[in-house]
Amino acid sequence: MTTDTSYSTAKALTGTIRIGGNTFPARDWLKAQGARWDAARKTWTIVLRGGNQATVNLLQGIVSRGMQWERA
Repeated sequence: MTTDTSYSTAKALTGTIRIGGNTFPARDWLKAQGARWDAARKTWTIVLRGGNQATVNLLQGIVSRGMQWERA
């Protein structure tokens, strides 16, 4: 998992990402972003939508809340 929030990384991202780490305190925020809990992997998954800036904002929100992400 990573904490990279750069625009170049966000620009290259498509599809689904997994979100891990200490997600419990941010579960309501994750749900509001459209994330779904994957009980088998014990991570959240989210399909990336919107433009590159929307992805950057999402990644920054994930990292600023102490979580990490990876491509699914």
